[in-house]
Amino acid sequence: MTVREQRLVLALCLLAGLALIYLMLIQPAWRTLDRHAQELPGLRAQAARVDALVQESLALGGQRNARIAPQALQNELAASLTRAALGGAYTVTALEEPDAHRWQIGLTEVTAAALFDWMGNAPSQLRLTLIQVDLTRAVGTSGKALPGKASGTLVLTGVAP
Repeated sequence: MTVREQRLVLALCLLAGLALIYLMLIQPAWRTLDRHAQELPGLRAQAARVDALVQESLALGGQRNARIAPQALQNELAASLTRAALGGAYTVTALEEPDAHRWQIGLTEVTAAALFDWMGNAPSQLRLTLIQVDLTRAVGTSGKALPGKASGTLVLTGVAP
């Protein structure tokens, strides 16, 4: 072979070697990095949910085991609604049943964000279960929906002491 042909063969071997290195080493690593970058937000959300469950279990573990009397629980329920600063009107009504105690909460033009925050925390802290939710967007006197406001009823239950 001539010197020119030898150089061309050497250049092609180098090019084939670089392609082989790219295909065997670099491309799989890039694919892995891309896949991990796409999965990372989902994994972070799962980790946040696990952390929230751990915090809730620690909070529940630190609570006393004694049950609260139904009347005291109704008062505590009303107090927790007041602390939540819902911004509208609410009523707490006891619904007596033989095997369980239930409370109905009537809501009028409350702040939806504060209500959802309260619904996510307060019932579990009071050892109540939210069993029925009927919420609608609050409507003003002009007939238009009020942004960020909700009206409706919630029903919570707790086992009898």
